[in-house]
Amino acid sequence: GSDSILLAARLKRLNCEGKLAIDIGSGGGIQAITLSTDPNTKVIAIDINEKGLRYGKINAIINKKTNIYFVKSDMLSAVRAGIDTIVSNPPFIFLPHSQKSLNRDGYGGAFGLEKIIYILQKLPEYLNPGGKAILLTLSPLICGKDILIEEVKKLFNKNYV
Repeated sequence: GSDSILLAARLKRLNCEGKLAIDIGSGGGIQAITLSTDPNTKVIAIDINEKGLRYGKINAIINKKTNIYFVKSDMLSAVRAGIDTIVSNPPFIFLPHSQKSLNRDGYGGAFGLEKIIYILQKLPEYLNPGGKAILLTLSPLICGKDILIEEVKKLFNKNYV
């Protein structure tokens, strides 16, 4: 969708030359393909959905990308620490739990923030010092407060964002 195009445009300005980049929830692979511009960059495209991984592989072949590795994984469970760049446009749609199967793009959990908060919690463990995380999501405003920003403040014990 348009959010994937927006994120890809941002990634074009990122220098990942010769580094390890991970695309969490890669789907059709637009972010992985964008990250793989330099052939010395190793890109791991992660998705829990087999169909998304198949589309990603096809897109990589069409775009003649040989430095993308497609891995079936629930979030970061199949990768190790030592990542230079983490990218994700995770599912952020909020539906009541009873209706989560209605969303073809994935369930974002409570307030649509479950996946993004998980990724944020794992950054210190997986990201190399000086590494970058570029995440695209939406956040609900409840009583004038941005729920994601409040969670980030708690998570990193900081008063900035």
